[in-house]
Amino acid sequence: MSFLKEKIYNYQLRLLKRLLPIVVPPEYQVNIPFKKIGSDYGFVAVPDGALNADSVVYSVGAGLDVHSDVDTALEYGCEVYLFDPTPRAVRHFQQLQEKTAAGEPMSAEAGPPYRATSEVMKKLIYQELALWDKDEPVQFFVPENPEYVSHSITNILAASKSIEVPARTLATIMHDLGHTRVDYLKLDIEGAEFRVVKQILDSKSPVKVLYLEYHYDKNIAPRTNIRMIQDSLDSLFRTGYRVFYQSQRRYFGLIMR
Repeated sequence: MSFLKEKIYNYQLRLLKRLLPIVVPPEYQVNIPFKKIGSDYGFVAVPDGALNADSVVYSVGAGLDVHSDVDTALEYGCEVYLFDPTPRAVRHFQQLQEKTAAGEPMSAEAGPPYRATSEVMKKLIYQELALWDKDEPVQFFVPENPEYVSHSITNILAASKSIEVPARTLATIMHDLGHTRVDYLKLDIEGAEFRVVKQILDSKSPVKVLYLEYHYDKNIAPRTNIRMIQDSLDSLFRTGYRVFYQSQRRYFGLIMR
């Protein structure tokens, strides 16, 4: 997408967000206390009492900031499974492992140094997998801007280059890891969330708390994209999820009630 087209798209999107805002009706909201775990930039919202040392936590879309993953393991003492086949994300995590083992501090691109220790790193299990609605290799589209790290299965930035990576459904990943439930699932998967959320609901995969970011696809008209987000949220509401946290009409924390 050219600079001019992107500017026009973003203007249309800002305008339509005001005219057609994402709506969470009061009956689908719950007022429960929660903590922000991680840095000011890279955090997740965790309801009080939702996690403990025995919890199963999946963090999908690690990127170049794993503050929330490190701090979740540190705060609750549980294992955190990270999923991201993006080459730069893999290298970032490997560097964190190496520096922590050497007793050296390391920071993400934003935020303070990680609070990682050797014990915490033992609780972080990295998987070079993408989450999708099928078990199959997928094309992972590489952003044109080299400063961007996030690759996308659905090619939300209209990129021309891609790499092939393995992808699995949540149900398959849980089976392979021997888990019968997921207590906390973070999704930051660059447009794949729409199909993944549908597959999770269709397969009735047991997820207690879901924290996700919805993305806007520059290949899709802004009005359609807004409707997709609303439809996805509505499907979660019908299944029994309730919103305990929301920000910018695209970040949502939901808990099954």
